[in-house]
Order: sequence, then structure tokens, then C-alpha cells
Amino acid sequence: MIAIAVGASFALTSCGGPNSPAGDVRITSCTQVGGEPEAGYRLHNSTAGTQYYDAEIVFSDAGGLLGGANVIFANLSPGQSVTGKATSEDIPAGSVTGRLDCRVGTVLRNPVTQP
Repeated sequence: MIAIAVGASFALTSCGGPNSPAGDVRITSCTQVGGEPEAGYRLHNSTAGTQYYDAEIVFSDAGGLLGGANVIFANLSPGQSVTGKATSEDIPAGSVTGRLDCRVGTVLRNPVTQP
């Protein structure tokens, strides 16, 4: 399994039902560490096959959208779960005003084919 978290800015969001890719990602915490937004997440492969995930975590505050991070996992086995923390290098420390909000944005899920 490969895991990568990278900063990005975007405005797309999506809602996910229990069988949708976004339904496989859950925010477990939303806080500031050293003045920077940080989201805890849990990703669970709910499918019967090995999957590749690219999950967008969106950060916003009283002023609106701050930015976000992409969390990428390759070769997540059926039923496997992973947890982690997502931060964005694009959001300067101390820039959050008011209440911080962390949510799941667009989630891409693609089957991994074995040669």
C-alpha cells in the first residue's frame, strides 16, 4: 500500500452514500496543530476488490474555503481500513478564523487490476 498526502486548492465537494467512494471516507477529527488545519480520517474499502483511492479533504472556516489536501492510497484490499492525518501546505499557519470545518470532498475509487 502507498499513502501520499499533498496540499491542493479546490472547490468541488460530494456527498457519499454507503456504497459510493465518498462513503468509504470518514473524518474522525478536525483541529489545528501549530496553527495549521489538520483532519483525522478513516478510509475503508467497502468493495469486494482491491482499490486505488484519491480522497479530497476540504478545509474551511468562517471566511469560506481555505484549501485542502489529497490523500492517496494504492492497493487497498477488500475490507481493509487505514487511518491518518491530512494537512495542507497551502494554508498558512494562523490563517483560520472562527470555527474550522473539515469535510470529505471528491473521492475517486478505481479497481486495481493484477497483470
